[in-house]
Amino acid sequence: MVRLAEIPEVVDDGVTRGEAEAALRQCLSDYVAYRQGEGLEIPEPEAHAPGCRG
Repeated sequence: MVRLAEIPEVVDDGVTRGEAEAALRQCLSDYVAYRQGEGLEIPEPEAHAPGCRG
């Protein structure tokens, strides 16, 4: 299971880590599309989110 610490609604899983990460990216995309469609604010990312690679 993978999730975004900043957005608890964005969570998904997969058989492999790669599948889980791909599913999480799709879930985030769906989340953003939904919020845009509803005219809701999309939270800004934190500068250094916990667990963030990069």
